[in-house]
Amino acid sequence: MRRLDDPQLVLLVQATGDVKAYEELVRRHQPGLLAFLASLSGDSPQVDDAMQRALLKAYQKIEQFGHRSSFKTWLYKIAYREMAMLHRREPPPSATAPGHERSAPAVEVPTHDLKLDLQAALTELSPEERTAVIMCDAFELSHREAADAMARPLGTVKTYVRRARAKLARALGLETDDE
Repeated sequence: MRRLDDPQLVLLVQATGDVKAYEELVRRHQPGLLAFLASLSGDSPQVDDAMQRALLKAYQKIEQFGHRSSFKTWLYKIAYREMAMLHRREPPPSATAPGHERSAPAVEVPTHDLKLDLQAALTELSPEERTAVIMCDAFELSHREAADAMARPLGTVKTYVRRARAKLARALGLETDDE
């Protein structure tokens, strides 16, 4: 199974319902999916729920996957929507709720101080800006893939990413005089 690429594994699951092939897809994508959801919600207990729901829904609806995007993009789209539904039902604690601090997204950065600065800067972005920039920069999705996952127009996602990068650069003191 490990020698097959994602499209081949998906076709195998679609054609035969091969659970082992789907387990291989999960093995490949679960760590990134978990990091993606955690980056959207911090340490929220909803992260594991959203991931499990997304993986189950992807298996149940894999026949609907039309290979127009990568399996990863399709899976992240499902996970993003599952997290949004969980947030609608039970919003995560916000900075304004008494006794709760705002959770910063978990993003791997080389130095401790820069990581703390980046986490603080990410919390200042709107949820859409944060999601778009994390999808495009941290998880290396194209703008088109992020737009598809977020169910937003391509131009809107490009704007979210541009604004987020500018805000992050300002917050981290990375702006240059010629910008």
